[in-house]
Amino acid sequence: MGAGERSDWGLLDSARQRLDRALTHLGGLGLRAGGDIEPGDAYRAVRSEVARGGYARVLFLVYDRPSWRSRLADRNVVTRLRQALDIPVDVPGRPDLDAPAP
Repeated sequence: MGAGERSDWGLLDSARQRLDRALTHLGGLGLRAGGDIEPGDAYRAVRSEVARGGYARVLFLVYDRPSWRSRLADRNVVTRLRQALDIPVDVPGRPDLDAPAP
Protein backbone atom coordinates (compact mmCIF):
# COMPACT_ATOMS: atom_id res chain seq x y z
CA MET A 1 0.00 0.00 0.00
CA GLY A 2 1.17 3.49 -0.80
CA ALA A 3 1.48 6.28 1.70
CA GLY A 4 -1.90 7.54 2.83
CA GLU A 5 -3.87 4.55 1.52
CA ARG A 6 -6.38 3.05 3.88
CA SER A 7 -6.25 -0.61 4.81
CA ASP A 8 -9.97 -0.76 5.64
CA TRP A 9 -11.20 -0.65 2.02
CA GLY A 10 -12.58 -4.19 2.42
CA LEU A 11 -14.55 -3.14 5.50
CA LEU A 12 -16.05 -0.13 3.74
CA ASP A 13 -16.93 -2.21 0.68
CA SER A 14 -18.59 -4.83 2.88
CA ALA A 15 -20.53 -2.13 4.74
CA ARG A 16 -21.65 -0.63 1.42
CA GLN A 17 -22.96 -4.03 0.26
CA ARG A 18 -24.92 -4.52 3.50
CA LEU A 19 -26.37 -1.01 3.25
CA ASP A 20 -27.39 -1.56 -0.37
CA ARG A 21 -29.18 -4.80 0.58
CA ALA A 22 -30.98 -3.05 3.45
CA LEU A 23 -32.07 -0.14 1.24
CA THR A 24 -33.34 -2.56 -1.41
CA HIS A 25 -35.31 -4.45 1.24
CA LEU A 26 -36.83 -1.25 2.66
CA GLY A 27 -37.72 -0.08 -0.85
CA GLY A 28 -39.47 -3.41 -1.42
CA LEU A 29 -41.60 -2.68 1.64
CA GLY A 30 -42.67 0.62 0.08
CA LEU A 31 -40.43 2.82 2.23
CA ARG A 32 -38.33 5.64 0.84
CA ALA A 33 -34.92 5.15 2.36
CA GLY A 34 -31.46 6.51 1.78
CA GLY A 35 -28.14 6.10 3.45
CA ASP A 36 -24.42 6.29 3.18
CA ILE A 37 -21.32 4.92 4.82
CA GLU A 38 -19.68 7.74 6.73
CA PRO A 39 -16.25 6.97 8.16
CA GLY A 40 -15.77 10.66 9.02
CA ASP A 41 -18.10 13.14 10.70
CA ALA A 42 -21.41 11.27 10.97
CA TYR A 43 -23.15 14.15 12.75
CA ARG A 44 -22.45 16.59 9.92
CA ALA A 45 -23.31 14.01 7.23
CA VAL A 46 -26.71 13.18 8.76
CA ARG A 47 -27.59 16.85 9.28
CA SER A 48 -26.69 17.64 5.66
CA GLU A 49 -28.79 14.76 4.34
CA VAL A 50 -31.82 15.64 6.50
CA ALA A 51 -31.53 19.30 5.44
CA ARG A 52 -32.11 18.20 1.83
CA GLY A 53 -35.60 17.29 2.99
CA GLY A 54 -38.26 14.67 2.87
CA TYR A 55 -37.32 12.55 5.88
CA ALA A 56 -39.74 11.65 8.65
CA ARG A 57 -37.26 9.72 10.80
CA VAL A 58 -33.55 8.96 11.11
CA LEU A 59 -32.39 5.42 11.76
CA PHE A 60 -28.80 5.78 12.91
CA LEU A 61 -27.01 2.46 12.44
CA VAL A 62 -23.74 1.85 14.23
CA TYR A 63 -21.74 -1.31 14.38
CA ASP A 64 -21.01 -2.72 17.79
CA ARG A 65 -17.64 -1.33 18.74
CA PRO A 66 -16.11 -2.81 21.86
CA SER A 67 -14.33 0.17 23.38
CA TRP A 68 -16.08 2.41 25.87
CA ARG A 69 -14.67 5.44 24.05
CA SER A 70 -16.36 4.37 20.79
CA ARG A 71 -19.67 3.75 22.58
CA LEU A 72 -19.42 7.19 24.19
CA ALA A 73 -18.76 8.78 20.78
CA ASP A 74 -21.85 7.02 19.35
CA ARG A 75 -23.96 8.30 22.26
CA ASN A 76 -22.64 11.84 21.73
CA VAL A 77 -23.52 11.84 18.00
CA VAL A 78 -27.02 10.47 18.65
CA THR A 79 -27.67 12.97 21.46
CA ARG A 80 -26.53 15.87 19.28
CA LEU A 81 -28.71 14.71 16.36
CA ARG A 82 -31.75 14.41 18.63
CA GLN A 83 -31.18 17.97 19.84
CA ALA A 84 -30.58 19.40 16.36
CA LEU A 85 -33.27 17.69 14.28
CA ASP A 86 -37.04 18.10 14.32
CA ILE A 87 -37.59 14.42 13.50
CA PRO A 88 -37.11 11.26 15.60
CA VAL A 89 -33.65 9.66 15.72
CA ASP A 90 -33.69 5.93 16.47
CA VAL A 91 -30.82 3.48 16.89
CA PRO A 92 -32.11 -0.05 16.21
CA GLY A 93 -30.46 -2.82 18.19
CA ARG A 94 -28.77 -0.48 20.66
CA PRO A 95 -30.90 -0.21 23.83
CA ASP A 96 -28.12 1.86 25.43
CA LEU A 97 -28.96 4.56 22.86
CA ASP A 98 -32.76 4.41 23.12
CA ALA A 99 -34.56 7.73 23.02
CA PRO A 100 -35.58 9.01 26.44
CA ALA A 101 -39.24 8.57 27.31
CA PRO A 102 -41.31 11.73 26.77
